[in-house]
Amino acid sequence: MSPAADSVFEALRQAEGLRGETAAIKSANDPPRTLEELQARARLPSEPGYEDHHIVGQFAQNRQQFGSLRIDSPENTVRILVVKHLDINGYYSRANEQYDGRSPRDYLRGKSWDEQTREGLKILRKNGVLK
Repeated sequence: MSPAADSVFEALRQAEGLRGETAAIKSANDPPRTLEELQARARLPSEPGYEDHHIVGQFAQNRQQFGSLRIDSPENTVRILVVKHLDINGYYSRANEQYDGRSPRDYLRGKSWDEQTREGLKILRKNGVLK
């Protein structure tokens, strides 16, 4: 390929990266939404600036305990802002005194579907995603 063509393709790659970052920044100002709104968005094609999040986590033990159909169900999947998704995933991974010094993810392992759902919704509210 010619140097000019290489430059054009590199510029296109960079523009695509900026498009995703711009969408994430714009979406960061979205107001909290109802659970129904977040679930409905997750059923649509993917959107720049957003990612799908599982209310009850999709780690291996939960898949074994509840089954993949339930974990990946529309009722358990919400579309949230990329920046909020990063914050929430970080929160789930950090030790927390509220969970006896364990991370929320470790604390919730083996808990019932209802308890994990309650906690997942609470965390979405705490992070300004869910009304």
